[in-house]
Amino acid sequence: RRRHTRLQGDWSSDVCSSDLGGIPAENIALNNGNFAATVIPENLLLSDFFPNLRGRLRGRIGIEGNLANLQPTAIQANGKVILSQGIGLLNKSLAANFNWNGKRLLLAKATSDKLTTSGWLDLTIKNEKLNIKNFAFNIAASDINLQHLPLKLPTNLSKLNYDGTVDFRGTVTGTPTAPAISGELALKDFQLAIIALEPLLTGTIKSVPGKAINIKLTGKSDHLAFSLAPNFYPLSFDVQWQNMGITGQREGEQMLIAANNIKLDLLPDLVRASGITISPSLLNQKIGGELSGNLTWNLHNSLLSGHQIAIANPQFGVIRGERLAGNFRYHQGNFVLDSGQFQYGKSLYSLSGSLKQTPIGPEIQGEIALNQGKIQEILEALQIFEVQDLRRGLATPNYSKAAALYENQEKEPNRRASVPVPVPVPTPLVEAGLPEAPLLKQLE
Repeated sequence: RRRHTRLQGDWSSDVCSSDLGGIPAENIALNNGNFAATVIPENLLLSDFFPNLRGRLRGRIGIEGNLANLQPTAIQANGKVILSQGIGLLNKSLAANFNWNGKRLLLAKATSDKLTTSGWLDLTIKNEKLNIKNFAFNIAASDINLQHLPLKLPTNLSKLNYDGTVDFRGTVTGTPTAPAISGELALKDFQLAIIALEPLLTGTIKSVPGKAINIKLTGKSDHLAFSLAPNFYPLSFDVQWQNMGITGQREGEQMLIAANNIKLDLLPDLVRASGITISPSLLNQKIGGELSGNLTWNLHNSLLSGHQIAIANPQFGVIRGERLAGNFRYHQGNFVLDSGQFQYGKSLYSLSGSLKQTPIGPEIQGEIALNQGKIQEILEALQIFEVQDLRRGLATPNYSKAAALYENQEKEPNRRASVPVPVPVPTPLVEAGLPEAPLLKQLE
């Protein structure tokens, strides 16, 4: 006949004691090496058990196992815990009801600031590190700060300041390195450098592990659609913002771009914010116009080229016109224009040339041919009215105000309001036109 030794109790005690301090426990039961207890950790430092975890743990946990094997994979547990610094991407306090069977951690409900989730994780332990193998979660989250997300953006894009929050309701499954995401998305108060979208855009997000992340968001007039590679590099995009539109499709190392009505006065601030190398003397020039046409961006060497580009109301420095069209190439601060056509008034000019960066500043070389029109309109477009204006180059002229054309501009001393003060008639410094001639002659 076999004899059993049984020890059972109901009291508060310490089931372990070490340099970590004791963990209070109750409802302890032992039976032939098998044990059961309720442990009550309070501010337990998680990194003392698993170096890749952060924060502290408190709660009430029921555990079962055998004294012969105290590895986490041989113990079953359930209860409610609070992680002071969350876990993984969640860096805020997280409360969770859970069940652990030695392989899978089941979360019946986990809540954090503006987040509720439920699901499971398959965990492995190797070299005292707790690793997530697979997972599946239903998530409802709001006001997630974009700056807290681990986005690996291309170098120039990563330098741009961006801000905003997102709401998400959907599922996340798979592995930490290849998650599959599907759900509804809301983007709020998004701003990229000087570009601010509508306060709210809503849509969907869906990702296929190892292939693409697809995002579509629409507001009252703004629209965003992206297809991103797993490394967050764009595969395609469609952006509509304030009557401007730009679409792109990647083919190998080339991004083929179609632009419509892009306002060029945005470029200097975007270039400064992205860290692209361009001479300050060029960035300080006044740039304007609306660009439309087809562009190609080489993702390997950042060469940007345009084919049949048209700019309405172009401006560069003092040069203004009605339309500029042509082909161009831009690479490392050097610009080449080919087959250009510039329209100013009724005049049409053929242009070709280059702008190169040199140690002493930008160097401009080019050719201009007058197809139809008057040479006077060239000078007017360049705002060259006198010989000394040629020294100014493309810099914007600094004109005086109209009042500078008159004498008698000295301020009169203050007088009492009851005394009428005669108002002096300003005298022009220079007589313009033929004031004594007939009207027809003056208009000529």
